[in-house]
Amino acid sequence: VSPVAVKALSVTVCGVPLWSLILTNTTNPLPEGYAPELASVGSNSRNGEQFMDARVKEPLEQMFAAAKADGIELVARSAYRSTQEQTTLFNSMKQDYINQGMSEEEAFAATKQWRNEPGTSEHETGLAVDIVGAADINAALVESLEERDWAVWLREHATEYGFILRYMKDKTDITGTSFEPWHYRYVGQEAAAEIYQQGVCLEEYIAAKYGA
Repeated sequence: VSPVAVKALSVTVCGVPLWSLILTNTTNPLPEGYAPELASVGSNSRNGEQFMDARVKEPLEQMFAAAKADGIELVARSAYRSTQEQTTLFNSMKQDYINQGMSEEEAFAATKQWRNEPGTSEHETGLAVDIVGAADINAALVESLEERDWAVWLREHATEYGFILRYMKDKTDITGTSFEPWHYRYVGQEAAAEIYQQGVCLEEYIAAKYGA
């Protein structure tokens, strides 16, 4: 399975669209003008107030409360981003690579490993959030964060609240994005449980279950 094999923007069952399974990646851009109804999911000292699709607010808050009960303080470091915000972030990272001596083409390719092009980022759906422990609010987002206690907790419990680790370590060839132990995506409890049990990524899950 490759990103190209999944053509559907969102899945429908008996004609009813499953908003929680909307697929956004390099081959499935969001429709122009896509604008989720947003609700605040808290604020942090790095990026200020964060927002997500209003339907995700309650399960996210329940997950954070459960983590806190286990002695882990989670923070929504970066959640919804407008296309304009995504454009600014993408171009900034690309420029950093150019400043390091890369060509425009090399910088573009390197940036795409960590940040999706505007219009193709899950952050634009309002269903994705970068989560870290409070002590790591300003930490560099690197793969070794997977060893942090908060990252371990999320891997073990996020599915109970409908969230999945979106960019898995062994699925980068399918997702087109590097392993990100902080990036979680809401898909609903049923889908999250199945995705976790099957050890698949969202692209594979949608293709296998719905033939999309």
